[in-house]
Amino acid sequence: MATEQPPAGPEQELGDSGTNTSCSAYSRGSSSPSMGSDSPEVEGSLCAETLSAQLEEEEEEEDVSPEQATIRVIQQHLQGRAEWVEDRAKQLRFLHAVPSLCYLAQRQRWDTLEPQFSKAALMESIAELIENLPMESEPTSIVSSSMAAVCSLSKLKPPLALELESHLLRAVLHGVFTMGTGQGTTHFRALHKTYLQSLDTMLGGLLTETPTMDKLQHLLEHVHF
Repeated sequence: MATEQPPAGPEQELGDSGTNTSCSAYSRGSSSPSMGSDSPEVEGSLCAETLSAQLEEEEEEEDVSPEQATIRVIQQHLQGRAEWVEDRAKQLRFLHAVPSLCYLAQRQRWDTLEPQFSKAALMESIAELIENLPMESEPTSIVSSSMAAVCSLSKLKPPLALELESHLLRAVLHGVFTMGTGQGTTHFRALHKTYLQSLDTMLGGLLTETPTMDKLQHLLEHVHF
């Protein structure tokens, strides 16, 4: 039976990339309430601009679209995590790519990244990045970028399993509250304050996945430790 073809979009471009990756693999469904707001688009577009700037040199050497480059970064990270543990530049590229991909999905009115990418696998990988930070390290953009990525993923389905959410929260909270302060300099104190603001936003995003009293209690159990 012939089916109606969707309008041309990133999925057609990605289908020709040679990476066997297609955005058409994303499931369609009812959009979450946050998809209609302006903030996800603004946040996603900013992350997309950041990632595009980072990948500009590669795009000049290879004829790939920003969407293809974004997916390639995520695929490479998930397939070779061990090689990325000590490479902060690659870690940041992955963390910036995640909100860009979420923005792309929301722009196409998809409510999930699956089956192309597992939301749970992405969250697990983010938790691992934070856990591998040096103990008592100075404030780093890895933590803030991780929280931004989590916030973007929280706008898409499916909701996280509580066990995985607990793992993620423990990693983030430990990273935030054990972070050094750069010998008390004004810059690092301001950066630490920004972390706390980002944490508040991330917790709010996780609550919107399942806005129930049980979910709120689950989050509070981790915050009040």
